[in-house]
Amino acid sequence: MRRHGFTLIELLVVVAIITLLIAILLPSLNQAKQSAKLVVCRSNMHQLGVAGLSYIADNFTQFPDAKLWVPDAGSAYHAWHKASAVTGGLLWAYAPNPDVYLCQSFKDTYAIGAPYWCGETSAAQVTPAFSCTMNAYLGWTGWLNQAGTTPVVAFARLGAIKRPAQTLYFGEENGWAQSGQYAAFGINNGMLGWRALVAPGWYPPDLFATYHLPPNGDVTAGCSNAVFIDGHAQLVWNYQTKDYAFDPMW
Repeated sequence: MRRHGFTLIELLVVVAIITLLIAILLPSLNQAKQSAKLVVCRSNMHQLGVAGLSYIADNFTQFPDAKLWVPDAGSAYHAWHKASAVTGGLLWAYAPNPDVYLCQSFKDTYAIGAPYWCGETSAAQVTPAFSCTMNAYLGWTGWLNQAGTTPVVAFARLGAIKRPAQTLYFGEENGWAQSGQYAAFGINNGMLGWRALVAPGWYPPDLFATYHLPPNGDVTAGCSNAVFIDGHAQLVWNYQTKDYAFDPMW
């Protein structure tokens, strides 16, 4: 007599094989998803760089003001979740798409730790508006020194930059403060700068983000995107911030 259906053992073997295949493929699928987000964010960063170069071309080689490219919008310097900071910024006319300013990976990770916010009662209640920040040493006089008296000279015009391919224009920051060697700020305003060299012992530095391609899911150990003054975008790691975001040989 012909047997119909499967035995319990056969079904268990099939389930075991499917489970094994899922276990094998899932890390690859997660990696592919992370890589896809990285590519999209890098494309957006490149578009932001093009917008910044267009601004320079229209303003007699003058960089946009690092304090105003996304204004603080009355948020006590924590403007990263204020949509008006983006739409009211200096580059909105050149890149009028909110997606250009905000990376999906930042949206997935910003609430880790204790991000900065203003007015809301918890970080869970804020909606990020931008995740990229501009090199703070471009287009304005910079921070005061540690004594609060002498402005740090910035680079106002394109001609002042000797190595545009090695000079940061825009980068990404984490939503939380990074611990460890530098104990850096998380994203707050629209500026990114290696402040430890300007005011040691006074301000901790800003650092590049770490949420892209996180090894073993550790979003504190990954990399981020940056676009440089020559217009090219590339991967960067947080320890490279001082090399690209502040260099007296620019």
